[in-house]
Amino acid sequence: MKEPLERFVVLHTAFIGDVILTLPLVQQLRVRFPQSRITFVAIPAAAALLANHPAIDEVIVYDKKGDDAGVVGIFALAARLRKSCFTIAIVPHRSFRSALIVWLARIPRRIGFSRSAGKIMLTDIVQYEEQSHEIQRNLSFLRPLGFKELKTELPRLYPNHPDQEAVGELLRSDRTVNAENMIAIAPGSVWNTKRWLKERFLELCSALASEGYHVVLIGGKGDETLCSEIAAGVMHPRVLNAAGKLTLLQSAELIRRC
Repeated sequence: MKEPLERFVVLHTAFIGDVILTLPLVQQLRVRFPQSRITFVAIPAAAALLANHPAIDEVIVYDKKGDDAGVVGIFALAARLRKSCFTIAIVPHRSFRSALIVWLARIPRRIGFSRSAGKIMLTDIVQYEEQSHEIQRNLSFLRPLGFKELKTELPRLYPNHPDQEAVGELLRSDRTVNAENMIAIAPGSVWNTKRWLKERFLELCSALASEGYHVVLIGGKGDETLCSEIAAGVMHPRVLNAAGKLTLLQSAELIRRC
């Protein structure tokens, strides 16, 4: 039986971690629809993570809190999606705005969760399983497409050669770091209520360094102060503060080496 040539758009304009947990779904779409086109819509920070991914043909950046904010941005994105003639929209993001965009884009099939605030605008509603892991929940979007067997897999990211070189240069610049005995710690969070206390991170880093591990603190520009305070509090040569020095994909490459 010949595979249908679908044009998929996955619209997920949540934070970085949420987008990463959507990648197994995208990876399975590529396996099950190898000839179809797959586009991913994400916010700028998350879009940077999707570069080089072989399961994704196109990344559309939707800066919903910046240049694309408000009603004008919603209609502009919907118009862009409509011109691309997508046949299936998958919307893991549960906001009314996300459902509205794919509805305005006139995409024939619009698949989203039962908890979507805009589920009235969806054509296929997938039950949101509270007890399931987020990866498994996202994979359940394959069911309306006729796939009952859901193969669990992990997200994959694809740092390129310059990313690998940047990480190598960072590690070489601090001769105290032994990459064979390295642990990365990311103490920051956009949600302060989700963040472990700084004092606990400091205690953990001290304990790991005293056990002979080399600790690399990672994060974005907004995490530089926090990581600097942790590194200064530990006062151990085996703790390297790399916050603000690496892109997201470069951070992923560093984590891969740990």
